[in-house]
Amino acid sequence: MRHAACLSVLVLASAALAQQRREPVRGSAVLADGSPWAGATVHALTRPLPADERLGTADEQVATSDSKGRFTVNLLPGRHYTAWAIEDLGEARYRASFAAERVLAGRPLELVADEPRARLLLKFAGLDAWRARGEVVAHLISRTGQRIVLGTTLQTDEWLLPPMPGRGAELELLCDGAPLWQWPPSVDLTAAAGEPWVLPSPRAVRIRVVGGDGKTPVGNAALALRTIDPAKGMREIEGPLARTDANGEAVVTLSLPAKRDFDWVNYAFGVHAPGFAPVANIERVRVPLAHDAAGKAAAISLQLPPGVDHALVLTAGERPFVGPVLLGSAGASLGGSFATHGDHQRHEATDRDGRLALQRQFDEPVLVLGMVESLGVVATSPVPLHAVAMFGCVAGNEARAQITWDLARLHALVLTVTDAAGTPIDGASIAVLVDSGRGIKRALSGLATDRSGRAAVLVPPDVPLSVVAWTGDGFAVASDVRPAAGAEPTCLRLQAAPALPGTVVGKDGRPVRFAEVQCYAFAHGAGTQCLAAAIQMFEVPTDRDGAFHLPLFPGLQYSLRGVVLPDDEHYLTRTWTVGVDEPEQLEIDLGKAR
Repeated sequence: MRHAACLSVLVLASAALAQQRREPVRGSAVLADGSPWAGATVHALTRPLPADERLGTADEQVATSDSKGRFTVNLLPGRHYTAWAIEDLGEARYRASFAAERVLAGRPLELVADEPRARLLLKFAGLDAWRARGEVVAHLISRTGQRIVLGTTLQTDEWLLPPMPGRGAELELLCDGAPLWQWPPSVDLTAAAGEPWVLPSPRAVRIRVVGGDGKTPVGNAALALRTIDPAKGMREIEGPLARTDANGEAVVTLSLPAKRDFDWVNYAFGVHAPGFAPVANIERVRVPLAHDAAGKAAAISLQLPPGVDHALVLTAGERPFVGPVLLGSAGASLGGSFATHGDHQRHEATDRDGRLALQRQFDEPVLVLGMVESLGVVATSPVPLHAVAMFGCVAGNEARAQITWDLARLHALVLTVTDAAGTPIDGASIAVLVDSGRGIKRALSGLATDRSGRAAVLVPPDVPLSVVAWTGDGFAVASDVRPAAGAEPTCLRLQAAPALPGTVVGKDGRPVRFAEVQCYAFAHGAGTQCLAAAIQMFEVPTDRDGAFHLPLFPGLQYSLRGVVLPDDEHYLTRTWTVGVDEPEQLEIDLGKAR
């Protein structure tokens, strides 16, 4: 059967998500005592990028539970959803469920309510100084797999928080797009209104940017304040601040303490200048309280390492591609060594001619992703097509000043996942990887198979890829995968793997249900690089008895990160290598010293 398809045989669609087939999920909402929860508003949400609401169109389905707590939502196959329920109780009170993760079309679903609570009133001190400089926007961000992001413009010093599932969330404040905190702090949704949040102050800071010789000023460098959120999928905010003048200097407004010197390690700050490597981080920043931005001395001096520039031109057949793209590449960490600061993602958009300026470090590749919906197409094949396409990869040794890609060359790579006996696997997770020349990098993740064990993703035909599929019971790796028109689907047959049983006990000595145990995965020995790069982190839920099962994949090194509760996070440290020294059971007691 000819499943693989070139983009030229895909059909135009004005509402791609609306035209895709759906499958019902029949669920029940129950109160904490197990009785039916009638009149609850049920939501089921999936995003192209689960942890980032800014790319593509989310699919959110809404229903209301009946007198017996039953409901039905129709979901897209091959997607992982987050589901939750809310009930407005009046007088600024509400009831919310714990979020259900990795919800799949065609599977039953139960949503369990927490106790009723009051909507939390947040108060802020120090907002006037920021509002005088620009619009201040607040975002409440859920602790869920598919991020729920609710926001408001802060016209006053108070915000009555909207209903949110679970017991905890995170708070993000932006002034004209620039973050006031390096990462969003936690909010206890069950707490009563407390003391006002005292905000750092806006302070003018003079910054000087020079080239590799330490002397030549770099003019027209774009300066930006960033955030970093490594545990939650790298949802990074990059707010523009200013551009340097001919002397390589600019005065920017930073969020700093009002009454003391500022001294910060690993400051998330971005610099982008033609001819230089993009900067993502500064190893150490010190701004004295006495610093006067009107003076001649810069508080922060940045020496940029050399980089590579390209003009990337994207077309879709005869027309320029105009739309958003996501660029993934390692940024420089400025300090004593010009070290690489991990992979981070930048949201950009092509101009009306389909052009985009790329800046990168020497030898560092750039992954370019985009939305299938921005191509204006959906597949004619019944195989679920991932919402994010891999447009291409700029190799680390690429030397051309201009790179032109025709996105009409993209092919649908069709995948089938089965167990060892050949039975299709529903809801398997899939990641697509590329060998960048600097190691294996994860290009795409978040794919899930439908009930026929199938999934598809648009990728360029000339880039050799690896594909990894996994479930809680097993894994499969396929290397040197290249899509081709008319080719048979690539089949990944899962190799069975044992599971490490465990339990989570709270400080009160009771089992912790609806928690998530997180564990990093690292390569250990030959042949495990693809598997580790694909998975990166295991996230397994506890059941009603606080029990969980963590899959053990051979050859991987595990590093326990901690336990995410509905209202808090507990960071833990324990490492082992599968096949060498893994524990027989993992008992996590949050009440004991660690």
